[in-house]
Order: sequence, then C-alpha cells, then structure tokens
Amino acid sequence: MGGFALAVVFVGAASNGVCGQSRLTINLDAVWRFHLGSLPVEPTAADYDDGGWDIVSLPHSEEVFDAGLTGFREEGRSYGWYRRAVDVPDEWLAKKVYLEFRGAMEATTLWVNGKQAGLYAVSGFDSFDFDITAYLKAGRNMIAVEVDNRENRALPPDGRPMDYVLFGGLYRDVFLHVTDPVHLTFPWEARQGGVRLTLPDVSTKQAAVQAECTVRNDSAAARKCVLVTEIRDRVGNLVKTMKQEREIATGGQETFTEMSEPFANPHLWSPDDPYLYRVTTLVREGDRELDRSETPLGIRWVKFDKEKGFFLNGQHLKLVGVNCHQSWPFIGDAVPDGLHRRDAKQIKDMGANWVRLSHYPYDPDFLDALDELGLMALEEPPTWAERGDAQWMTNLESSFRSMIRRDHNHPSIIVWSPCINHESTNAALDNAAIEEDPTRNRSWDTVPIPIRPLGSYLNI
Repeated sequence: MGGFALAVVFVGAASNGVCGQSRLTINLDAVWRFHLGSLPVEPTAADYDDGGWDIVSLPHSEEVFDAGLTGFREEGRSYGWYRRAVDVPDEWLAKKVYLEFRGAMEATTLWVNGKQAGLYAVSGFDSFDFDITAYLKAGRNMIAVEVDNRENRALPPDGRPMDYVLFGGLYRDVFLHVTDPVHLTFPWEARQGGVRLTLPDVSTKQAAVQAECTVRNDSAAARKCVLVTEIRDRVGNLVKTMKQEREIATGGQETFTEMSEPFANPHLWSPDDPYLYRVTTLVREGDRELDRSETPLGIRWVKFDKEKGFFLNGQHLKLVGVNCHQSWPFIGDAVPDGLHRRDAKQIKDMGANWVRLSHYPYDPDFLDALDELGLMALEEPPTWAERGDAQWMTNLESSFRSMIRRDHNHPSIIVWSPCINHESTNAALDNAAIEEDPTRNRSWDTVPIPIRPLGSYLNI
C-alpha cells in the first residue's frame, strides 16, 4: 500500500495568513512517494502499492536539466504522481478540511481515497485549494496527486517559446486546513474573499483602515457570528478594534465591511523603514472562536507624476530596480523559503529598492520577504511574448485576478502589470485589474491622484 502518515504539526501563517487554535494549519511538505511518468495502472486507489517509488519532500521539481536545456524544452516535460497518507481523527469529520497548493506545474488533479476530489488547470503559478471534506473518513486516508507538465497550449504561458523553463511538480508548499464549518474564505475565491485591507484615509498625521472579510457558513443551520478586527503594532500593542455582528444563512456567506477610527501618527512603511503592523481577524460565536487570520499591514501611499517621477509617502524617491526569476540551479523552481529570502536579501544588499517579478505570480514566501526587507515590486500575469487562443486568454485573465486577490495585502506590491510581455497594455487584463482594484489609478491619468489603498497602487 505504501505512503506515509501525516505528522500533525502546528505551523505559522499559510498563504491566507490563518493560524491559531480555531484553525489548524498543517504543513504537508515532508515525505511523499513520487513517480515520474506513466504507469500500467493509474495509482489513484487507496490500496495501490507505491512502496517502490522515490521518497521526496516538497518543494519538489519533477524534471530539472537532465536532458540539457534544449532537450528539456523539446522533450523533457513530463508528468508525475505524488502520494501520501493523512491520519484523520474523529473530530475532523465535523469540520471543514481543505488542501491548499501554493503552486503546482502545470495542471493538477487530486484523488482522495480513490475518488477524484479536484482539478485545477488554469496556470502552474497560481495558489488554489480543494475542499476534501466529503472524501475523508476517520483513520488513514490516502492522497494521490497527478501534476501534468506536458505542453498544454490552453494554459499560460505555454504554447510558445519562452526565456524560462516550466519545471514540473509540486514545487511550492502544500498545506492542510481544518476549520469550523463557519470560516473565512480563501482570498482567491472572490474580489472580497478572505481578508482584504485598504487605507481610505492615510497621511503622515493619521490613518484609517478598512477591512473587508468574507465568512462562509457550511453548517446545517443559520449562525449568528461576530467578526472582530484588531490592529496591533509591531510589538503587539492594540491600536484599534473593529467589531460587527451578522447572521449567516446555512450554505451562504457574508462580507463584513469595517472601518476603523483614524489613529494618529502612523508608522509608515518604506524601503528604509519597512514597518509592519499586524491585523488579526477573529470570527466568534458567543464565547467560542470559530476562525482567525493574521495579516501584515504596511501603511504607505504612492504617486507617479509624469514630470517629477515617483513619490512614496509624499517624498520623491528614485527607483533602482532589478528583474527576477524564481528558479535556481539544480533544483529548478523547487525553491525553499530560505533561498527565497536569500534572493530578496541579495537584491536589497546590492542597493536596489524595486523588483520586477518576471513573468508570473510569485511564491508568497518571496513576497513576505519583500514586505519585511522593504523592497517594492511589480507583479504580472504568467505570460511571455505571444498570446494563445480564446481559452488561453480566459485562463490568463483568471490567473491574473487570482494573483491580485491573493497578493493585494502585500505592501511591497506597488504595481500590477496588465501586459502580455513584449506587448502594450492588454485591454482584458487592464479591465480585470480595475475591477479587482477599483480604487487604484492608472499611469496615463493626466492628473496624478494620491493612491491610498494597501496592496497594489497602480495599473499600467
């Protein structure tokens, strides 16, 4: 039968920032069985014998440079299978259980206990989740994942030659989330999914924070919940609290919109002083905590002036930038968190303050490092030089929207780039950026507008 049982470990924030006793977040990176290529029988059954497979841990790339770069591009892309066991206690059966993939190249299909539980085929650079609640049983459960990296012209940036390699596999972290049936959604589900923070009022003298938080009720009855948002400074002192109560119908969801009272003399985020507040979002029912999320908050605003250049927090700043790809020698895109931080620190140490994230949504761990080190960034959709057909364009826009939703709370992200590389602005992507971020301005506005929301500030 093979496989490995899950060791339950409490970890810090995953890509949507959740942690704490009310939500169990488990890192699933350690110890998977892996097979590259086809098999006589698809290894999806729970009792399939994978004992002869390789033992790997994540992040993991299926292929690196075994055939040489030219051979890799023409022949080396394949598909692989991953399997591991998860032991489920009885109490989890009354909860909601999700698998979160931070990135898998390029199309991902999931089986749980021999039943297909999900398919994600939009882009290999996106974060996504599968609800596996209905497929679980008490005791040992077997997870099987097929990650298909063969060329697929419907999936961007595939279909044309690129200046970078699409390394297959589960090359970013995988997390398991166990939540109450009443819980915060994932950010990529909708424009107001998860926790979305903006700054409708910000200056050197004061700041006010708006929080939009979406809560879903998957229980069998309506639930009356209180959503509490706490803003704390770096050392944990409480700055402001917001609170709102609502009843959520069974099978429904509600977006709570809260606005803090302005607080004086905010500590602004900048490359010289990348100060981060912490926003804790709590979902409560009576005295019981149902879910929580923790989100970093960088308070700052920007302006691009056609004549005078770039301004951060009202001060002119010269941008010194670099271009960055995520891959490393010998390990491809399977880059652990420590190497992501090493890359960011080297960029900072060389004197840069700006990073172009080429040419795809980046690992959230790298963006966390940019926030903490004080590097500003432009993030863009997964494209290279030429576009594909209508389905390709639909997937590109979906990936772009998902990226904005996931990353809008990062203070390091200054610009979303709605462009296909080597082309000018793409109308569909530009409209998507405006819809996902309606408070942002555009670089061609004749009158520069002070930009106040957290996250990305400019659509070009």
